[in-house]
Amino acid sequence: MLPLLQRLPRVQPRLSSLVAVITAGILADLAGVPLGWMLGPAFVGLLLAALNNPIGSDGPLGNWGRGLLGASVGGMLQSQHLLILLNTPELLLVTGGYVLSAGFLGWLWLTRICGWQSQSGWYAALPGGLSEMVELTRQAEGRAYEVALAHTLRIFLLLSLAAVAVAFVHDGPWAGFALPPLALSNALMLFVVVWVGLVFGNRIRLPAHSVMGPLLISALFSFLLDWHLSVNEHLVIVAQLAIGWSLAHRFQGSSFPQIRSGLWQITGMLLCLIPLWGLAAWAVVMLTEHSLAVMLLAFAPGGQAEMALIALLLGASPAVVVTLHVLRVVLILSFASRWYPGKNR
Repeated sequence: MLPLLQRLPRVQPRLSSLVAVITAGILADLAGVPLGWMLGPAFVGLLLAALNNPIGSDGPLGNWGRGLLGASVGGMLQSQHLLILLNTPELLLVTGGYVLSAGFLGWLWLTRICGWQSQSGWYAALPGGLSEMVELTRQAEGRAYEVALAHTLRIFLLLSLAAVAVAFVHDGPWAGFALPPLALSNALMLFVVVWVGLVFGNRIRLPAHSVMGPLLISALFSFLLDWHLSVNEHLVIVAQLAIGWSLAHRFQGSSFPQIRSGLWQITGMLLCLIPLWGLAAWAVVMLTEHSLAVMLLAFAPGGQAEMALIALLLGASPAVVVTLHVLRVVLILSFASRWYPGKNR
């Protein structure tokens, strides 16, 4: 069966890939899959890559999808979201302890059980920052392609796991947060903010620049001009499709054996991390007034933009979710090399 499927015509960028992405999104949404517009294309990308028939490049669309989410979250930011770190310094300790213990446990799993190279296992295990971890792996002379595949698979698996986890603890329906209508003037301003934010974030090399650049520019509008930008239901679908296409394309170049072994290895690692994930989320619930659903998304080990999208659809404080994801990425970038458990070996 597999050799027969591998003889199918290759999916070429961009029109045929766009058709495949939209079709997968429609079918997943009709099937009632949570985040179907994003998970559908990602799953098809995984399947086609395993069949040596990968989805073509999304170009800048993935960054624009993440930028739309970033600008929307930035428009929701208020001073209380920034004060959460100042008023609750214990958050820094919980987040740092979570990053260190999750990274070490994941590193043990990948290196001791799965036979990974030490440097690659460390940067693949740290919970967040795909592009940053790939670059740090290159600097450490590790296997960057393994780290890239591991983080992509983790985001894919986390989307499914987080959606199920939040469904158990969230009181309302999945689409329980009504997105406001979007006037034409606000839509035009939103696209300008996303464009400026993407350029700005890339120029100053912000972590997760496609989210953080538009978020910061939108937050300036929010604080200085009291102009709160947001997305509507249709733009959320566009953002899901764009991010799903981006995830689908990241599987390009991965063989069926690599994806098969990667899936069980990363699934095993996530199963090891679930107790730490839940413990960290519960600890912060005890320290703050936020719900367990919010903290589960905030401490999900990866997928900043994807977890922000779930929070946005649920009305589960997406600004708080992004704030804690950013804090984690900053800690990882600041101390990843120092914390590396194999550096003295």
